[in-house]
Amino acid sequence: MYYGALSKRLQELEIERYYSILLIINESNKKCTQQSVADTLKIDKASMVGVVDYLVKKGYLERLQNPEDRREYWLTLTPKATETIPLIQQHISELNKIALD
Repeated sequence: MYYGALSKRLQELEIERYYSILLIINESNKKCTQQSVADTLKIDKASMVGVVDYLVKKGYLERLQNPEDRREYWLTLTPKATETIPLIQQHISELNKIALD
């Protein structure tokens, strides 16, 4: 119910339930790869590629090739995503307050 309510509040962003990926990348203290995010979320590589493709297409993520390892890509937030993070965090806080009060 929680994730459904959060997705409904964030539906204008048109990123379905993929806001968690933006939060993980935003809160990371190091460069995130597709594999590191997939490992954090416990999802398979193929699914992660599809999600990243979707978020790139929507303008929330960019892939940057690691110059030292051409097989690896770093994920970075676009300005659109950076502007969106506070809204996502606000709605999470509001739902947590409702759920825990």
